[in-house]
Amino acid sequence: MRVGQRGGRLGFPSEALPDAPAQAHQLRAHHLDRDRAGAGAIGLSATANSLVFKNLVVSGAGTICWNIAGISITLINTRATACGAEGYKVLTGGTVGLLACEADLNTTIGVSITTGPAMVSSCYIHHNTTTGITFSATTLLTIVNSLIARNTSHGIALTGVGHIAILNNTVDCNSSAASCGSSAVDGLNVS
Repeated sequence: MRVGQRGGRLGFPSEALPDAPAQAHQLRAHHLDRDRAGAGAIGLSATANSLVFKNLVVSGAGTICWNIAGISITLINTRATACGAEGYKVLTGGTVGLLACEADLNTTIGVSITTGPAMVSSCYIHHNTTTGITFSATTLLTIVNSLIARNTSHGIALTGVGHIAILNNTVDCNSSAASCGSSAVDGLNVS
């Protein structure tokens, strides 16, 4: 395991990020690095309630980087990179927030959300081998101030959903083609 502190990105230095509520649990670890060859290994699984993760990188897990199954979970300035499946997989029935997070180089989806409500704010979702963000729930989703680019398939794919706000994002160059704009893949796919 390699340990290293994660600094700020996207114009959000880690010192400027808001602290979590006093009653929430906080994990202030820095970097979890798994051997990617470890098939079946999940990088980090959060199944408890009222958790806050801040300034944490999970990389190289055999399957999912972040498996989120608890209620009221907030991830601030975290990263999911080079994992064998999804970067962030949200399976919870309660509120989840990804704030100033990054998902890149994952073998499938950058952020997969199967239930809500959920918010993706000021995140950078890029270079994943399928879709940047998928959402397949019927409850609230907000994607705001994020950059979703250079994923091999759709930037954002929504299936059977309602009550969605997609505001002030850049969804660009999501394509399997070598150059942007030369593929029939949508930036936003709603079905």
